[in-house]
Amino acid sequence: MSKESITFNVPVLRQQAHIHDYECFGWELLSVNGESVTMSRETQTPVYSDLVKYQVRYEELTALMKDAQDSKDALKRWFHDNIMAQSSITSYFHQSEKLHFLYDNLSSQRAQVCSHAKVALALYIQSSRK
Repeated sequence: MSKESITFNVPVLRQQAHIHDYECFGWELLSVNGESVTMSRETQTPVYSDLVKYQVRYEELTALMKDAQDSKDALKRWFHDNIMAQSSITSYFHQSEKLHFLYDNLSSQRAQVCSHAKVALALYIQSSRK
């Protein structure tokens, strides 16, 4: 079967979680060298296109989560710069609540995408063993 491979850099402390996430999309770990991780997956499976679709959605949600986290961090900096104004406190908590909700929602969607990919992969593996 044909295979594709991917190499990416990720901090050592986050490698295990990152590898685990990519395994959901059919990737198999080939090697880890410092911060460099190499993985591969088969491209000629019936679920390949679904796994790619799930991975793309997962990466989109991850980017949105990063944007939401950046916004939360910027809001915290703004709050600390403007802490004396009563209206700032009200505004901060309102915006903070909205950003927490957005981040949690994106995180939940991302977990669902990973779960759907795991199911598709498990069904394929189960059917190929018959």
